Amino acid sequence: MDRPTKEWINNFYLKTWDEVEFDKSVKELESRKKFGVAKKGLARLLEISKRLNKDKLFLELGSGYGKALRLMDSLGFHVMGVENSEHRAEAVRHAYGFKIITSAFENARLPQAGTIYTNNVIEHTYEPDQIIKKCSELQSEGDRLVLVTSNVIGEVAFQILFFLPHLHSFSPHSMEKLLNRYGYEVEENFSKDSEIYFLAKKAKEPKPRIPAEDFYPLLKRKLEYKGSSDLLWSYRFRDEGGIVDNNIFSKLKFMFRKEDMFFAAIAPMKTRYTNTIEYQFEGAVKLAYK
Repeated sequence: MDRPTKEWINNFYLKTWDEVEFDKSVKELESRKKFGVAKKGLARLLEISKRLNKDKLFLELGSGYGKALRLMDSLGFHVMGVENSEHRAEAVRHAYGFKIITSAFENARLPQAGTIYTNNVIEHTYEPDQIIKKCSELQSEGDRLVLVTSNVIGEVAFQILFFLPHLHSFSPHSMEKLLNRYGYEVEENFSKDSEIYFLAKKAKEPKPRIPAEDFYPLLKRKLEYKGSSDLLWSYRFRDEGGIVDNNIFSKLKFMFRKEDMFFAAIAPMKTRYTNTIEYQFEGAVKLAYK
C-alpha cells in the first residue's frame, strides 16, 4: 500500500486528527488553569530554557493543546505556535490567548525565531527535509532548535510498520545528518533508546558529533518473524530488539502477555480497536519487510 498524498495527510490533521468537540476542549483547557502551569513531561525543556534567548520568539511546531507554550510563557518568553489541527489551535487561542497559526508548517508565513521547539511531530510530516529547511530559514547563527522524536531503536515494531501517521523513523545519527545538512549542530544530545532529544544550534560550519552505527542487526531482530502462520513476532522478549515500552498494551489492544513474551494474534476482525486509523485485510495476509 502506498502512503496517501501530501494533500490527504494535511487534510487529515486539519480536520480529523484527535477530533473532539470544541466546547469540550476549551472547558478542559480552562480547567487546567486552576492547577497552575503543568511541568510534567517538560522537565528537560525547563532545564534547557535557562540557555535560551528570551529576547527572541519561542516558536513551537505542532503546538497541540499549548502545554509547552504555557510553560515558556510563564518563564517570560514571547511564544507562538503552529498547529495543523483546526480544533486544537482554536481551543488554545480561546483558552490561553496565544497566537496560533493553523497551517502545515512548511506552508506557513512565520517570523524569525530565536528558539524553535518540536516534540514528536517531525515523524508525522510528509517531508521532514522540508521542515528542517524551513526551520533553518527562520533562524540565524546561534539560534536554537529543540527537537524530540521517536528513536527507531526503541520504537515498537508494529508502530513502525502499521501506524500510518508515523510516516518516518529516525536514529540519532540519521537525524543529526538531516540537521547538519541545513546548518544545525547538535549542542546537547539527551537521547535514549525510546526517544531522540536534541538541543541544536544554528552554526556557520556544523560538525557531526554522533558516530554512525550499524543498526541492521538490531532492527532485524526487532522485525524478525518467529512463529506459526497466525502469530506474528511471537516469543519476543521485552528487552530484545528495542521492545522496551510496556505502553504497547495500551496501543495494541489485541496483544496479550504470557510470562516475558509478546504475541500479536492475527485473526478475523471482530472488534474495532482504534479511533483513528486501522488496517483491515480480506483473506490471507503476507508481510514482507526490507
